[in-house]
Amino acid sequence: MNRLTKISFLTVLACVITLLLGLAVFFGYSLYRDATYRLTILENRLNELKSAPFPPIHVREGALRISTTDRPTTANAIEYRLTFGTNSEQNFKDFIGKEPGHIVNAWVSEWNPRSEMAKFEEFKVVPDWGTANYTIVAKPYPNESIAMDFHVTFICQ
Repeated sequence: MNRLTKISFLTVLACVITLLLGLAVFFGYSLYRDATYRLTILENRLNELKSAPFPPIHVREGALRISTTDRPTTANAIEYRLTFGTNSEQNFKDFIGKEPGHIVNAWVSEWNPRSEMAKFEEFKVVPDWGTANYTIVAKPYPNESIAMDFHVTFICQ
């Protein structure tokens, strides 16, 4: 009787393991099938977007300079002057020139010297949606002397 119990137990265990393995394979295949279906849908959407008539996108880069009033000015680039000794937010509005269309996005892409960015509590470029205008928002820490060259990347549509 003891031998019959062991054989029965091993048979039931083998059936349960086979059933669990079958369920794992079934769920794995279901996930794979669902992923390929989603991939097909995404490829179709991508092809629709590629064939849609969108206006051209232009990437422009501007070389700018920002400095505090205690530093000398330079005539090499567009320069924005911060009031020395204050830590209030200062805004500088400007435009990117004869670019057709409007600015979609803009950001500071490079600055030199690298240590100058640490002197700002806030420093960003905010595009005015629908126009070729942008605003430089600068909030330096108090009593920081700043002289920084930076590049702004614009995506225009």
